[in-house]
Amino acid sequence: MFVKSFPFSLLFLSWTLAYQEWAVWAWLGRDSLMNREVRHDIFGFVFFGLTFDFCFLCIFRFLFVDILFICLVFIVRYDSIFARHK
Repeated sequence: MFVKSFPFSLLFLSWTLAYQEWAVWAWLGRDSLMNREVRHDIFGFVFFGLTFDFCFLCIFRFLFVDILFICLVFIVRYDSIFARHK
């Protein structure tokens, strides 16, 4: 079962990473990405999101829960970044 779902899991992980990267560029803008502290926060968010994706999508395959959690972490992390760098 795990072997059959693994290619789909990799596809979803790459899609998640691409979406997170696009959201960072669109929301924070190019100038904010030159700030080292902002880049560190972004790396932490992407790493945490991908770790969660791997655990839940590859092992448990709770796709709906995974998407909801990504949205929640996205909102919380970027809200804290904006509060710190305005």
